[in-house]
Amino acid sequence: VEIEPVAFFEDPHRAARAALRFTNTTGQTLPAGTLAIFEGGGFAGESALDRLKPGDARMVGFGQDLDIEIHDYREEATNEPKRVTWDGRHLAEHFLRTRKVTLELENRSGRDRSVVVRFSLHRNAKVDGVDAVQIDPVSETPQLLFKSAARTRVKRPFTAVEGLESRHGLSQLTRDLVDRLA
Repeated sequence: VEIEPVAFFEDPHRAARAALRFTNTTGQTLPAGTLAIFEGGGFAGESALDRLKPGDARMVGFGQDLDIEIHDYREEATNEPKRVTWDGRHLAEHFLRTRKVTLELENRSGRDRSVVVRFSLHRNAKVDGVDAVQIDPVSETPQLLFKSAARTRVKRPFTAVEGLESRHGLSQLTRDLVDRLA
């Protein structure tokens, strides 16, 4: 198996969890069960592991990570309409949502760390300014990977562009909506 220790934020407004990105690199299916984690010569925690087919990966949280923190989170979002269609019952607005995000990461640990943050982005999102994007196989949501040097506090700006659709029924059409889309 392949294991990468990470600090995992289920959302940028919550505390970090100590976690492992656990990948089944064997040719066999691993059964579900408990997993004991040892680090630095001692017991670090335990967790449950789902059944994993060959090649499957999971984020396995096993405790709170007190060394990594997101101090500041700022986000601006804009929508740019691209196409409007009418099917006789609904007005469908196809648009690009651009999210400009800045988060301030602090790593109080004495070693470099990998930090994974789950964001509510559509699977088709194009993300720039992060070290890597991983798709969680269970929730199918993007998880953004940031590398954080030991004992640093840095701002990490990034941009995400998602292709989205909004449907409006005839009763939901307002003059403001039609003017905006026109």
